[in-house]
Amino acid sequence: MSTILMGMVLCCLSAGFAVLWRRRIEDLFGFSVLFSVILLYFFGIAGRLSWGVYAVTGLAAAAAVVSLVHLIRHFRETADRLFTPGLLAFLLLLLWMLVVYRNRLADNFGDFSHWALEIKNMWLLEQIPNAHPASTIYFTDYPPASALFAYYWMWLAGAFSEGDMFRSLVVFCVSMLLPLFRRITWKNWKGFVPACLIVFALPLVFNMNAYSTLEIDMLLGSVGAYAVYMAHQQKAQKGGLLMVGAALFMLPMIKVSGTGIALLVLGILVTDWLCNRRFEKWQGFCLAVMGLLICILASNLTWSLFLNSRLPDTPASAEPSRLLTFLQSGMEPYQKMAWDTFVRKMIEPAYWENFSEHTYLFWLIAFVVLGAALAWKEDGGVRRLPLLVACAVGAVLYAFSLLAASWFSFPPEEAEILNECDRYFSTFQLILFAVLVYVAFEMWHEKNQLGGRRLAALAVCVLLILSPTRLYANSIAYQKFIRGAELSRASMRPSA
Repeated sequence: MSTILMGMVLCCLSAGFAVLWRRRIEDLFGFSVLFSVILLYFFGIAGRLSWGVYAVTGLAAAAAVVSLVHLIRHFRETADRLFTPGLLAFLLLLLWMLVVYRNRLADNFGDFSHWALEIKNMWLLEQIPNAHPASTIYFTDYPPASALFAYYWMWLAGAFSEGDMFRSLVVFCVSMLLPLFRRITWKNWKGFVPACLIVFALPLVFNMNAYSTLEIDMLLGSVGAYAVYMAHQQKAQKGGLLMVGAALFMLPMIKVSGTGIALLVLGILVTDWLCNRRFEKWQGFCLAVMGLLICILASNLTWSLFLNSRLPDTPASAEPSRLLTFLQSGMEPYQKMAWDTFVRKMIEPAYWENFSEHTYLFWLIAFVVLGAALAWKEDGGVRRLPLLVACAVGAVLYAFSLLAASWFSFPPEEAEILNECDRYFSTFQLILFAVLVYVAFEMWHEKNQLGGRRLAALAVCVLLILSPTRLYANSIAYQKFIRGAELSRASMRPSA
């Protein structure tokens, strides 16, 4: 029932924004999620989280009324914007989740250490639990974006459900990729099924657990890709900058490291705008960039003020003393070992089978080669070359930012092994190839070649990269039954 109710809320909000800004509804599913979470966040830091859920629900009802009125008055135009293949893809996603997550329980260590625990605390306390005296979470500085959306999902159902935790994360992630359906119409319906496979399978290429744990690395990647989607348009459309700003605001709200990703994404957008002269006047360009910077700063500032007002002893994410020592004396032994580990992880396959068998460097080279082929062989490709180059440079900077974070923020014993580095790599890998697929869709559409054959070939390539195990683990045929999850949980309990 909760899945149906959440689907109704998001469809109503998306339809309302689609009518308001005269856009197709698939562009707005992601923004509706972002809008809901941001609204919940501001009510939450004010100590009125319950007011936030009523506000989101009330706005969804109002959006439904507005959409219905427009549909009655301007049926043809409104129907073309609302009843699209993207809407059908979203409904199929809800149906898939309804079945696959029926018996799902959290059994991943990362879920127990924070992500599932935060959602459970938020549900019980009806507040953002990071600064609550009765909270049992350990990582109090972790932002609450994914937990807020899960909380609202369960509030609609009126009961706590572990399956709903996973459903909320999958909808959050996949809704950011639905703008890929912008160029899919009922006339070229043969491309619908391949497009669904591409959109749903893309996160699994880089992280097999994208849809089976509550860790938010793929969510960061999808929100970053959504910002690029909304910013890279031939003509400015209503609400575009607002959607980009919401995505950049959200990145630091998902995870602390999202601030760095937001700045890299902003750098990608600025490069694209400058090279393609997206703004006719410099004043408009400067105002847009300043506004997006304010979104990133506002996200960090409001969260810091919230924590500092309630947790004065919140630790800093980086240690200035380590940076000073590095500048004065060079690398310490653990930093040299971290550098060796970093180089090895760049050129060797991931140790854990959950991640891509190919290296980060392999995917970066593949992106450059495929991007160059698109840019030089397709009409209009040179116009998109700055975007692709900026993405490649951003991927390099992102990799070295992980190394810098390990040097100056992680404990030495953790920095030496670059713990979870493969998982962190998967975030920007998703951004790279989500953008590449988007560019391919746009260019093929311009040449009237966005048909079933090309999309089918691309879908086959994506599916061939995935191992049968990855596909099976995220299919309806696979059910993680309650008993199996209980046995997995038992192995994580501390010994007496």
